[in-house]
Amino acid sequence: MNYSGLFLVGAPRSGTTLLQTILAHHPELYSAPETSFFHRIVPELGIAFRDPDTPVTAAHIRLVEDDFHYMTGIELSLKGKVSEGDSIRQVFEAVMLNFNKNEKKRWIEKTTNHARAMLLIRQFYPEARFIHLIRDPVDSVGSMVRIRPTELKDFRIRYVSPIIGFARVWQKCVNGALRYPYQENVLHVFYEDLVERSEEELQRICEFIDVRYTDDLLDSFETEAESLLSVERSPWQESNTQPGIRSGSIGKARQELSAGDVWLIQRAVKETASTMGYY
Repeated sequence: MNYSGLFLVGAPRSGTTLLQTILAHHPELYSAPETSFFHRIVPELGIAFRDPDTPVTAAHIRLVEDDFHYMTGIELSLKGKVSEGDSIRQVFEAVMLNFNKNEKKRWIEKTTNHARAMLLIRQFYPEARFIHLIRDPVDSVGSMVRIRPTELKDFRIRYVSPIIGFARVWQKCVNGALRYPYQENVLHVFYEDLVERSEEELQRICEFIDVRYTDDLLDSFETEAESLLSVERSPWQESNTQPGIRSGSIGKARQELSAGDVWLIQRAVKETASTMGYY
């Protein structure tokens, strides 16, 4: 197939990192830490940069580098990879290429909030394909609750909010992907299916993105996590560095949250969750 963008989206704590590390283990695919490029960086640059051919200045390139460091804690250098006058799309592809250590053929970008920027992404990649992870909102929100920034200047401090706020984040992300008008380019994957029927779901995913399924895709895939996340900065991601897939995460939040919190989550997302087959 002609190359087109591949994007992994979904609500936070819905299994996107798990699937990212598995796919990055594929011999044809590589990934990068969350870029937030279309959810955060492009809007910050301004309305003109919604056009993928808009040229950038040196200041724009520095802003992308600085913002990437702010969001991920990783120093990014685009020197020699993109120049003043190149397009904003070339800048994005240079960011991704920076993490292609093994000269693989295709990238897959994972940013959860890109579920709310899919139409903007389509302006850059008209044939973009999206894999949308969906997880029981109680488990997803219950996992969000456990996120605690490691320092006060950490941008994620803004996510330390009441249960109802997390539930609304889940709903906005899921609805963003469901309302995308080009559903033929979206594959919806349930976290529970990925965990309980891993091989079957991965075969379906590989067929959707036109890559060959390999039997060793699930062997030691967690080794990819080292280049994609920082456990020191994001301690809640530690499970993604452990071997294998853990089915014990399904329904875990219902044992940890109070009955009142579970009720609040289910009430807040009732319409969308029931459409997805939950409750």
